[in-house]
Amino acid sequence: MRQTKGDLAAQLRSGILSRFAGAEERFLWAAATFIDPRFKKHGFRNPDNAQVIKDRLMSRMRPAAVVEEEPEQETGEGAQGSSSAFDRLWTHFDSKIKDVKKSTTSALMDPHIELRRHLEGDLLPRQQSPLLWWKQNCGLFPQLQEQAMKFLSCPATSVSSERLFSKAGELVSQRRANLKDTTINMVLFLNKNLKL
Repeated sequence: MRQTKGDLAAQLRSGILSRFAGAEERFLWAAATFIDPRFKKHGFRNPDNAQVIKDRLMSRMRPAAVVEEEPEQETGEGAQGSSSAFDRLWTHFDSKIKDVKKSTTSALMDPHIELRRHLEGDLLPRQQSPLLWWKQNCGLFPQLQEQAMKFLSCPATSVSSERLFSKAGELVSQRRANLKDTTINMVLFLNKNLKL
């Protein structure tokens, strides 16, 4: 019996949906999608999954510690104990400036603000490199860039895929040409998972 294009499309669709049904719940894949400036939260079918990943990334990012400046040593007349109204005025002003400086520094390093700025930014065109984008924008998102280096990095080795191809070459040969594809998939799956 001959299949129509619609039947084939339906089978492909159901196969893809069954294989990748839980892809958005897998943290590694979802975090890589969320951090990728080409997709961000728009790469998720379910917005709740994007929120879960955002919360998990937030917990992985630590608020940057604000480096407190040491108080300046008083010299001259202030060190000798003569405190005029003029000195007190400027001391009060200097302490206010220090507080403003501290709050600004902590706001720039806050993970909430970094994530919000990342999500509100424009999407990178799909043809451009997300790794190059992160290299160019590392100063704007210092903590999120650390996460991007973890989740967008390439695998260090191709040994596992090479091993799988070798095993498939041993399994399918001239003498075993009549094996069904489902049987080959199951044998390769078992070989791969029994060695873990």
